[in-house]
Amino acid sequence: MQPVVGVIADKSKSKWGRRRPFMVVGTLIVSACLLVLGWTKEIVGMFVTDTDTKRTTTVVLAVLSIYAVDFAINAVQSSCRSLIVDTLPIPKQQLGSAWASRMISIGHLAGYGAGALDLQRVFGSALGDSQFKRMTVIAALALVVAVVYRLFIRA
Repeated sequence: MQPVVGVIADKSKSKWGRRRPFMVVGTLIVSACLLVLGWTKEIVGMFVTDTDTKRTTTVVLAVLSIYAVDFAINAVQSSCRSLIVDTLPIPKQQLGSAWASRMISIGHLAGYGAGALDLQRVFGSALGDSQFKRMTVIAALALVVAVVYRLFIRA
């Protein structure tokens, strides 16, 4: 997915820039699909009442959400990585890539550590009634905050 998004973004002539639309749309899709993934059972329950159909539809919606997250996150990631080449002078691009890798590693560690926290005690029932629901909300919010900060506050 990343090479496809990269080629399309490279040819983009958007008034908002080559990367920004892909980052924004990808972020919205990832965030929405993470929330759908967390609340799949409840969403399906609003539309389907039959137990067997509900179970099958829940699985199908969850799988579709996972695929959508996978494709959309690649659009966001490739756009973010391309910013290194787009914004830094050639002598600083290697250092920029090194810092990006460090930040990705720190994000992985933070995400791994957050999974070990008792989020019920930290947030109560404000973000959902299960650890997974709370993690999907935190992940969606973290992505939105990071992209908004990068594109609109620190642009």
